[in-house]
Amino acid sequence: MNRKLAVGFRVLCWTTILLAAVGCDDPVFRPVAWIPPTADWTLADSDDSSTYEWPMTNSGYQVNRPPQMAYVTSFDQKLTCPDPVTAELVPWPTEGKDQAMLTFLEKAYADPAPELDVLVELDKTQFLGPQAFDVSSDGSRMVLIDAQGLAMYKMDDGSLVGHLALPAVFAAGAAAPEAVRFCGNSKDMLVASADTIVRISSKDGSVIGQCDGVGDPIAQWFVNINDDTTLMRTESGQLFGGDSQLKTWNDYKLRNQAKVSAAALSDDGLKIAVAVNQVPRLYVQKDYQIVESVNDDGPESVRLDPNIDVAISGGQCVWADQDGIFQLYYQDGKLEPEKLLYHMFWQPHLLSPVKPDDESHTFLIAGTRFYQGAEQPILFFYNTRNRAHSPPKILKQIPTRIAHSRSGDRLAMLEAGQLKICQQVSWPKHGSGQVKWWAYWRTVEGKFDVLEELLAIIDTQHRLGYGRTSESLRSSLLAGIAYRVRELIESEPDGEAMKKFTAWKESGSTIALTADGIGNHDYAWQLRGSGFASSVTASGWEGFEKHIQSANKSLQLAIDSGEDLPLAALEAFLTCRLETDGSLDNIDAIARQATQRYPGELEPHLSIMFKLMPQWYGEEGDAASFAISVAKMLEQPYSDLLYLKLAAISASWRDASNRKFDSQRAARGLAEMVRQSAVHDNVLWDLWVDLFIDRSHATLMDATFVHLMETTAAVPQTLGNGHYRGIENNVHGVAQAIRKGEFRNSQ
Repeated sequence: MNRKLAVGFRVLCWTTILLAAVGCDDPVFRPVAWIPPTADWTLADSDDSSTYEWPMTNSGYQVNRPPQMAYVTSFDQKLTCPDPVTAELVPWPTEGKDQAMLTFLEKAYADPAPELDVLVELDKTQFLGPQAFDVSSDGSRMVLIDAQGLAMYKMDDGSLVGHLALPAVFAAGAAAPEAVRFCGNSKDMLVASADTIVRISSKDGSVIGQCDGVGDPIAQWFVNINDDTTLMRTESGQLFGGDSQLKTWNDYKLRNQAKVSAAALSDDGLKIAVAVNQVPRLYVQKDYQIVESVNDDGPESVRLDPNIDVAISGGQCVWADQDGIFQLYYQDGKLEPEKLLYHMFWQPHLLSPVKPDDESHTFLIAGTRFYQGAEQPILFFYNTRNRAHSPPKILKQIPTRIAHSRSGDRLAMLEAGQLKICQQVSWPKHGSGQVKWWAYWRTVEGKFDVLEELLAIIDTQHRLGYGRTSESLRSSLLAGIAYRVRELIESEPDGEAMKKFTAWKESGSTIALTADGIGNHDYAWQLRGSGFASSVTASGWEGFEKHIQSANKSLQLAIDSGEDLPLAALEAFLTCRLETDGSLDNIDAIARQATQRYPGELEPHLSIMFKLMPQWYGEEGDAASFAISVAKMLEQPYSDLLYLKLAAISASWRDASNRKFDSQRAARGLAEMVRQSAVHDNVLWDLWVDLFIDRSHATLMDATFVHLMETTAAVPQTLGNGHYRGIENNVHGVAQAIRKGEFRNSQ
């Protein structure tokens, strides 16, 4: 195309756009005078924020356009951010403060030590085998069988408290004891040999229950938390069980005398999960007899690898086979029709249920990950349903067995022939969902003062908390408060809980006003629905308008207060304006305020960039131009990191072939993300899928995937619009090839 044709075509395009806008409803984005950049940026830079290139079509014709929002060129100097890695932690007061808040802060800002804190190591001569130790449910004590009897250790410092003599039955000809277990929440203990099983009182060491042994070495032994049910699996694959008082003890004969390779018992003592011939099976028992087979033949087409472990946490019945997870959800007599079956990057070997708090059911997993070119033994928390997980703790070897407190914060681990007593006070959880629900339950409890103080303390920090910036962490907490507000608006608008929240809001609290604004905004969209405008009912529009106005009012009051103003307030206010009057002047001013106060954060740029997509109010290339313009406001390396996040998120919104992408800038951003050990919240998955489909940036694609393998236990459950779901098997194939050293760029 010659120059005259190009100029003529450009004029025609802009004329068409102008004519199309005349007579239409007010657009969300109206033209605004462009402010030339005043920072030291030169046009010699191909990524200069004042002009940017992108292909309008596949014809190769290029267009230059200035940034769409004035705020991105309104700062005299580039903005910078405190280094979240080297920033000092600002101390917070502890005396007389809420313990739940202090625990939250301790875990959020805990030193991310790569290994467990080992207090004591005992060699194999100091205990009688892999089943000869256990940890109490509260994590205060460990008991083990040694040559002198039952030895009791304190878990907080690993010190030996003393010994308790074994019952006389073991000295009167019975086989030597090989296993010991605490009795759930009780302080009593069960001790077993091949010949006999006894229950020992914690008060005086007397025998208060006894039955015959199973005549075979013990492979697994469980006592439920309520101390009313016990289950034992032998090395020959037999199952035995009964009440933990040992008044009833039965041989659980499965159909066809099936041999069990792994077993688990639920907290309520009613569910038994096993693996038989590599097939998962789930049973229900009553009065210590199996009365129902939930899936006696196993799910169709599900056959796991031979090395299987199984555990039950709440209603989640999970089988792990060193390649991935199979899960059934069975609760209150109902089996959910949807079954989970997926591969994992962090390959599970040992699986154990934990309950970190009153609201959570999750698992402690010992396994391996492929890290820096080799398999690395690790230990981590994992939620099998939403695939959220903690950072890993590095091990020397895969443990033979782990015993731990109910919450998983203290454990005894048999590793490489050594019994190690470990205390890990803080297990940071990366998932923003856990943070959100923590705030939700504090709101339900009416602990508004605790929430206010917590958010204020976090605002003073520059270190990453739970792998996130302070403002990202505060936004997750506010999301939990807002979720509770939306619940109250919908179901209890005149109830006592709403009255208490209203009083908090009317006190002028910026936090309460922000949560009220977000809650009303979310409820407005719930009433409207996510369909096209033509599908919304009259009552839906009426409710939408009412609650959007309420949201605007509360958010405006929050912004006007100017005190401890969270980014979430500015972002929600901007979003409401985008969805209503679309005033660019207001939007630009809010965006500038948010950028100046919180440089480096994704918001509010993400909301604006979304509206610049062609399916909304922009044209092809607008979002790419905007992303580079926003990133250029910041000093390095934060500029590249922000660009990586914006480009990664936009990757799921449109066709990669129509997007200009700076892979070198993105690669530098990835390096900075790795340096910070920052949580990527799945945005890198969007980018990798886009690169995988496009195949135009093989080096970045490979580097991104390897980083995801190292830092992500499994492909996330949900990502954006879910376009990745069809390639999960491809992802597993790539991961296996990398593990075997067979992978090459762009395969």
